[in-house]
This record gives sequence, C-alpha cells and structure tokens, in this order.
Amino acid sequence: MSSNTDQAQVLALEISKYDLSSCNSFGFLQFIFPPDGPKPSVWTREYRLEIERALEDYEFDPAIDYIVLVGQMLPLAILVNILSTKYRAFKALVFNANSREYETVLLTGVSNDTRS
Repeated sequence: MSSNTDQAQVLALEISKYDLSSCNSFGFLQFIFPPDGPKPSVWTREYRLEIERALEDYEFDPAIDYIVLVGQMLPLAILVNILSTKYRAFKALVFNANSREYETVLLTGVSNDTRS
C-alpha cells in the first residue's frame, strides 16, 4: 500500500452498506481492511495493530488526509483512539443527514505531535 502524493487520501475502515462514492470529492478512497483481505476480530490486539500498520503503509498525513466515520461504533472508537493518541488533530468526514453530503470535521487529539 502506498499513498498518492498528488491527492489527499480518504481512509475508511471497510466497505460500508452506505454509499461512499461522494467521499472521492475529498480524495482517493481507500480501505484499511480491503473487502477481499483478512480482518482480525475487533476484540483482539491484532485488530488495533492492523489499523496502525495500515495508517503507516498508507503514509497517513493528518494535515491532508481524511478518515471516514461510517460503520460500527466499536471499530470507529478504536480508530479514533489511535489517531487522537498519535496526532494533535486530524480530519474526518461525517455524513450530514440534512444536506445528504459528507462534511469535514476537525478532531483534536491528546498527542504532543506538532503535525495537524
């Protein structure tokens, strides 16, 4: 896995029952757990490690890349915990039911990392 340096990345945990195609307007959509790949149980330490490895492999840059907050709550909580511990701030996409569009939110973490 490698990042596309010409365009922001939009990372989603996995394929969703919701249409994520409009997320492409923010950057290149990629999946932390591809649909045809293995995925450890969310209850294991390996699940967290796989997310951390994927963020490194995709060279996630919190200043330009996005995370899509869609799916089940526990996996999303783990993802947000990882990012908020590692970075001072990062960008997320959330679906606005009123406008029927994804919107950007800036989430702040607890890290002393100087990258935003």
